[in-house]
Amino acid sequence: RHRSMAALVSAIRVLGVIGLSLAAYALYVEHMVSATAQSGSEYKAMCDIDSIGASCSAVFTSEWGRLMSRLGLVPPRAPPGP
Repeated sequence: RHRSMAALVSAIRVLGVIGLSLAAYALYVEHMVSATAQSGSEYKAMCDIDSIGASCSAVFTSEWGRLMSRLGLVPPRAPPGP
């Protein structure tokens, strides 16, 4: 019983670290897309896979990529612009 509890705690910690890492990467991609758009260039994230038509950059910068704003929990941020 003690081993299963220790394994559960370890699994929760690992999943927590993975979740925080993914959240940090999403924030980084959103920042890079915004920064490069202002300079007139385009940022290509590691998770943008052209061969299958997947673009995490598009998702992270979409309206649904800002779910807390969409739900009204935080005020919406102005879109990047000149």
